[in-house]
Amino acid sequence: MSASREKKTRQDLSGSGWNDPKTAREAKQRQKEHSTNLLYGTIGVVFLVIAIAAVIWKSNIIPKTATAATVNGEKYTCLLYTSPSPRD
Repeated sequence: MSASREKKTRQDLSGSGWNDPKTAREAKQRQKEHSTNLLYGTIGVVFLVIAIAAVIWKSNIIPKTATAATVNGEKYTCLLYTSPSPRD
């Protein structure tokens, strides 16, 4: 049987509700590739966000302390970012 005749037979059978195993296998493979691409894309975005946050934290773009009071020219600072204490 020629390739064009096989294709015509598959098209006729698919129109009648018959599922071609090759087509089903290809669809499953495409779905698996899509899931894999989505997973890797999500991991990449999370890594990028963490890297940007680390650069911002290390570069001191956002100050971590502020001057609370100045007494006789000496500055007293307070922390702006603290972690919660287990006693709270």
